[in-house]
Amino acid sequence: MTTSTINRLLYAILLIFSSCDEKSDTIQSSSYSNWYASSISVDSIPGIGISKAYTTLKKNSDPVIIAVIDTPVDIYHPVFRNRLYINHDEIPDNGMDDDNNGYTDDINGWNFLGYDTNKSVYFMNYEIVRLIRQLENSSTTDSLRLKKLYKAYQLQKEKAQKRLNKSIADLQTFYDAKEVFPNTIRANGTIDSIAAKKVHAKNEEEIKLKKFLLRNARIGLYEKQLIQFKTGGEGELNKSLNPAYDDRKIVMGHHIVNDFENMSQHATQVGGLIAEATNGEIFDRPNILDIKLMFLCTSGVGDYHNNDLAAAIRYAVDNGASVINLSDSKPNSFDEDLVTSAIQYAAKHEVLIVTSAGNNNLNTDLPEYKNYPLDYRTDFNEIADNMIVVGASTNKIEKPKASFSNYGQQSVDIFAPGSKIVVPNGETNVPYIRLGGTSLASALTSASAAIIISQYPDITAGTLKKVLLKTGTAIDSSTFKSFSKSGKIVNLHKALNYLQEKTNNYKNL
Repeated sequence: MTTSTINRLLYAILLIFSSCDEKSDTIQSSSYSNWYASSISVDSIPGIGISKAYTTLKKNSDPVIIAVIDTPVDIYHPVFRNRLYINHDEIPDNGMDDDNNGYTDDINGWNFLGYDTNKSVYFMNYEIVRLIRQLENSSTTDSLRLKKLYKAYQLQKEKAQKRLNKSIADLQTFYDAKEVFPNTIRANGTIDSIAAKKVHAKNEEEIKLKKFLLRNARIGLYEKQLIQFKTGGEGELNKSLNPAYDDRKIVMGHHIVNDFENMSQHATQVGGLIAEATNGEIFDRPNILDIKLMFLCTSGVGDYHNNDLAAAIRYAVDNGASVINLSDSKPNSFDEDLVTSAIQYAAKHEVLIVTSAGNNNLNTDLPEYKNYPLDYRTDFNEIADNMIVVGASTNKIEKPKASFSNYGQQSVDIFAPGSKIVVPNGETNVPYIRLGGTSLASALTSASAAIIISQYPDITAGTLKKVLLKTGTAIDSSTFKSFSKSGKIVNLHKALNYLQEKTNNYKNL
């Protein structure tokens, strides 16, 4: 998804995560010719070399599980066919915790936001609201800090109101254009750019409508997205930024990870990209890999709860995940020790955690732009060696950093493709969409890590991180080199070659 929460709101489906885009195009059918699969040595395109890597892979005997900590997901999307993690120690829908892991009927994962039978909390408070509420109720209130938080909160509310106003205006303009130029809108609510170009505007108002159609056709917005932008904006103001609203009052948690209410496509987009990148059929190597996806739902509009994230990480570790993909982040955090302890727990069990750097084009090395969760304290000394923070790169060697991507020579580890990527979409009438975001860069890094584990199942999380950073594609740009610790872009093919050359010596890295 991603990605800061506000950008999640602006991109994917008004949200998230992490998670997506500076521009998007609606795609009517699947496209497997994504540039991310390319290799710079073969195609002169800085992809992760996955097409080339597939030619060298050996069949893996045991499945590799990737836990996707994200929003609820469309588990019935074709991309997940035979790709879902299944807890075989649990009997489906019998209302009992058969495996005694503390979670009843958890077949494909767990929804920490669940309530009632099959619903999920879509709007959560922002962390800044929780912090203000906590300080206001504290017996030793830090008045100076509270004043700063109030100021930041008011600024956030003003920005949210502006976004909502724009969403309302855009939706009305869309309906005006649909009425005046009905042939420019397809049955699925997408804009026909060819028909829009042929429109003969007769007056100033029609000229404005034509420009609106062409602009939105270019960036790929469609009717349902515009509706969700409005709905999300209203919920952001009335719930996520409302101190009187407390999403914890109704959350119980349940085993239904599917997005029955179709409120978010982010987990479908992120998980779907991982599924495609690890699908041998797409790369002419059918049945070469067995990689399964476990879905753990903690995210929506607003900020995730640290106790949810910590519990999700521990669940993933305890239930066999080798890689955890977290395409979510936030600028504020309290009770961070809960997450820190969970990250260290994952490190102890050699589970790699991959997170997105965020989509604000900020230097997260700076204290005021910290992006949680963190794998370091104030001095950038890592608390564990199993977490990779990923920025988003483009398909252009001369301009490798995506314009929206956060960066930081100390806080970001590496970059990966995250611009103009075709991904599965959780919308029946628009099953594929082109997006961009650090959520997608994180997803491709997680996919790369899982593929490496399939070939080297005893590799440690710390070694895997070192290998990915060491073998990335170096770009001849002093500026890009300063955007992350490695100064590189993930290169799966090079990583596999490096490990093959090292044979068993890689364990001593």
